[in-house]
Amino acid sequence: RRALTLGGVLLASAAQPAIAGAQEEPRFLVAPGRGAETAPGGGYFLLHAEPGQTVEQSIGLRNDSEDPIDLRLVPVDATTGPLGGVSYGLEQEDRHAVGTWIRLDRDKLILSPGASKTIPFSVSIPADAAPGEHVGGISVYVPKEEEGRGPTETGAAVVVRSRRIVAVQVQLPDGNPAHMVIRGVEAAARPDGLYLELLLANDGSGLTKGTGLVTLSENGFRREFSIDTFLPRTSIRYPVKWTTEPRSGTFAGRVDIEYDGRHATWEGSFTVGEDVREELADRQVRPGSDRPSPLIVGIVIGVAMAAAVFLILALLRRRSRARPA
Repeated sequence: RRALTLGGVLLASAAQPAIAGAQEEPRFLVAPGRGAETAPGGGYFLLHAEPGQTVEQSIGLRNDSEDPIDLRLVPVDATTGPLGGVSYGLEQEDRHAVGTWIRLDRDKLILSPGASKTIPFSVSIPADAAPGEHVGGISVYVPKEEEGRGPTETGAAVVVRSRRIVAVQVQLPDGNPAHMVIRGVEAAARPDGLYLELLLANDGSGLTKGTGLVTLSENGFRREFSIDTFLPRTSIRYPVKWTTEPRSGTFAGRVDIEYDGRHATWEGSFTVGEDVREELADRQVRPGSDRPSPLIVGIVIGVAMAAAVFLILALLRRRSRARPA
C-alpha cells in the first residue's frame, strides 16, 4: 500500500512559448541504487535506523533519451496533501525535516545518452528525532533555460519542469500508532460553492489512511470521503463540498473517521457569517453565467499576446527577405 503511495513520483509538465515548437520531455530513470535498503518490492527507500545514526545509501540514474541530460538532485521535505497523500516540497523551498537529514555526494551531473550513474548519499538522523516514521525525498529534475529569470517586459515568466522524486522513509524505534484527531469544522468559500473544511491532524507517529462521513442536521446532509496517506505530525484542512446557496447561521454537525481499525469522532457546530457569504458571491462562477472565470480570461489574453508576437515576427521576417542585398 505504501509502496504505491510513497514510491517514485513523476510530476511532468511542459510550458513553452506559444510560438515555439513543442519539445519532447527528456526521458530518464530514477530508482534506489543496487543494494539500497528499500520497501518490499522496491520503488523507494525504507530505512530502519536509530536516532543519532548515519545511514549510507545510493540513488541510481539512467538517461533513456537520445541526447545528453543535465540533471540536478535536491533533497526535499514531505507533508500531507489537502486530501491526504504525500506532497513533496519544491527544490527552492527551505527544508526543516527529513530534507535536512539527506546529504548527496553530488547535486548535478550530465548523463550521455544511454548512460547510467549511481550517486551515494547519507541520511544523518538527529539524536533528538521523534520516534516513529519520517518521510522526505530526493528530487531529480532537468533545469530549464528560463530558470532563475524574473518577469519579462511582456509579463511574468512561468517556469515549469518535469521532476522525479524517490521517497526516503525513515523508521525510528519506539513509535506509537497513528492517532487521528478532528479539531473542528469551518465553512470556506470556493469558486464552485461553499465547502466544509475538516480540521484534521495525525498526532501519532505512524502513517495511516482512512474513510469518513460528514453529516449535518441541516437538510439531512451526508457526504462520504476518503483520506489518502496521512503522515504523522502533520495537519490538513480537508475540503468537502456542501452547498452553492448557503444561509447565515450556526449549524450542528458530526464527522466520523475510520482508520487502522480505530475511530475518530467530532460533534459540534460551526457558523456561516455574512462575510463568508459575501466572499462566496465574489468568488463564485455559476454555470451559464456571462461572467468569464479569471482562468479563461488569462488564457484568452495569453493566446492573443502570443498571436500578436507571432504576427510581428512574421512581418519582420517578410520585410527582411524583401530587403535588397
